[in-house]
Amino acid sequence: MVSLIVIPMKNLLSLTALFAFGGLVTAQEAPKTAQCPSGQCAKACSGTALKLSVTGLDNEANTAKAEAALAALDGVEMCQNCSKSGTFDIKYDPAKVQAAAIEKAVTDSGLKIAGHKASFKIKGMMCQSCSNHITTLLGKTPGVVSVDEVTHLTGQADVTFDPKKTDEAKIKAVINKTNYKVIESKPAPAATPQS
Repeated sequence: MVSLIVIPMKNLLSLTALFAFGGLVTAQEAPKTAQCPSGQCAKACSGTALKLSVTGLDNEANTAKAEAALAALDGVEMCQNCSKSGTFDIKYDPAKVQAAAIEKAVTDSGLKIAGHKASFKIKGMMCQSCSNHITTLLGKTPGVVSVDEVTHLTGQADVTFDPKKTDEAKIKAVINKTNYKVIESKPAPAATPQS
């Protein structure tokens, strides 16, 4: 006689995962993933912002070479890199160094720059259809390499663009020609001295 063992679906999924990974991983053994907090760079450093979309950040040796090359440039303060989002967030002093020199330091290290990244806060997106409309519009914009994310939930659009073909002002103008409008960020108020 054959016995039939009935396993609830929840337990079956747990067993499958256990066999697939070869055992359980304890909380102490779990690998830590890099967190890429948005806005950290703008708060942490002064200067002109440059956000580069970079491929190859998973190669630790090349990433370390790029970090060292950037640190050696006068006027550059690299705030963070994130292999998860594929970005280098850099602040620099344009009186001391040009963006082209920064890009050269990154590419000479073995990494490849896909373009510059920009984020736009957009007023008026109320639904997924709004997000889809902006995504399609930006995807057809000359010089836009990729539309990384557009979401009505946060009212934000993230794009990667080729700075030789377009710039942030032109991308804003494309958005502003629709029923949606880019919300200009206000500069942080100057700190008042304490007496």
